[in-house]
Amino acid sequence: MDQSYVLLSAQASLLTPIARLARTCTHIFAVAYPALYRLCFDFTSQEKFEKFCDLMATSPRAHLYAREVLAIIAIEQECGVSSQTVRKLAKHDYDDRKFPRLQELCFGPTGSKRASPITDHALTAILRQCPALSCVQFDNLNSIKGHCFLRDDANMPVHGLRQLQLRFCDAIPANLFKIIAKFAPNLEELELTHLYPRHLEAISKCHKLRLLSVDHIHVGADEADAFMFLSDVGYIPRIENICLVDADELTTEHVVKMVEKWGPRLKRLALGAVDGVGDDAIMAVAKSCPNLEFLDIGDLGIGDEPLIELIKSCPYLSYLDITYNDLVTDQLLVTLRDHAPQLRVLYASEAIHLSRHAWVNFVDSAERLQSFSAGAFWRERYFRDWVNVAHPEFTRYDPRECEWSIEGYEKEMAPASRFDPLTDADRDEEGNDWEDGWMDLGLGGVFF
Repeated sequence: MDQSYVLLSAQASLLTPIARLARTCTHIFAVAYPALYRLCFDFTSQEKFEKFCDLMATSPRAHLYAREVLAIIAIEQECGVSSQTVRKLAKHDYDDRKFPRLQELCFGPTGSKRASPITDHALTAILRQCPALSCVQFDNLNSIKGHCFLRDDANMPVHGLRQLQLRFCDAIPANLFKIIAKFAPNLEELELTHLYPRHLEAISKCHKLRLLSVDHIHVGADEADAFMFLSDVGYIPRIENICLVDADELTTEHVVKMVEKWGPRLKRLALGAVDGVGDDAIMAVAKSCPNLEFLDIGDLGIGDEPLIELIKSCPYLSYLDITYNDLVTDQLLVTLRDHAPQLRVLYASEAIHLSRHAWVNFVDSAERLQSFSAGAFWRERYFRDWVNVAHPEFTRYDPRECEWSIEGYEKEMAPASRFDPLTDADRDEEGNDWEDGWMDLGLGGVFF
């Protein structure tokens, strides 16, 4: 027999198992290796999320992969979170908890219309496998009622939640009071939508709370005193970050009492679409919150005087959003230039009294600026061309808002992100809204 043929045959027999191993690694370890090295999964597509769920349900080594996972994040529209996929994650054939180290669990809306909506039963199955869970985020899960949080049997170990985010889960409010009350002793971050007065009372018991973000607070004219639960003596003593958006009956008086109570601890404040808040509230923020770093008062009619006082009183201010403010003038930009050395973000979309000349001077002198929205000039070709030539480090991010950001800037809270998200069906081919509203700009992080 030809010696070269024997050599090739030997090489082929050696390569066959190597090829099989490589193919196995391609199909399995391409999904599994983050569990061993990055430990966190942040999915952006239904296909990749389903592959991960299949691996966790069928691989003989699933328990080895699962015990290393720290985070599972699948909250984008394309991920296709459904009851079937969640049950695959929860499937196991051994006595120990499947995800003993999992700390963060984030699920978003069902991506496919054919997929069954995620249910409380499916969520209960996965929560039972996560004894170390400290962060839960459910976004646009309209079929869940919150029963998955309220089970007190021995197989439900989730009691030490520190971060809880329930956004646009329409069936949750009926049980929300019980959910907040159950986790109140340990909660440090709480993000909710569609609250009622009784929910504010439950929040007041979260004495360790550092972050509170609430969107759509339904309070009647005769229930406005419910906001006092957020500011009375002894309530929420550690708060540092608060966001109150679309809060019915929230007034200047309420905000004044809140900021006087929180004082120097407050670092981030967002008040959006609250018609009852005026200049005196921002003046109180200037006097009481010298460590403020983040201020979002989009859709509020606030004049120059309180904003100038705030800028001079808050040397750490790095983020300012005055979207749709038609009262401020060029003096605001001059004050920011002279008294806000830490400013990184300025959103002033549709602030119609800010002149082109003032914008040019401000952008030229703002050394730390990373992102800005130049409101009334987004249709002016001259201004766009000037930014492109004089400051090539900025690129246009959102044509609708004329927003520019430097490469690598990670979104904190863009002007559009305060309100209900728009799906692609609500936008035309050029990305413009068919109806009034806003879109969700997504998350940063490690994707795959």
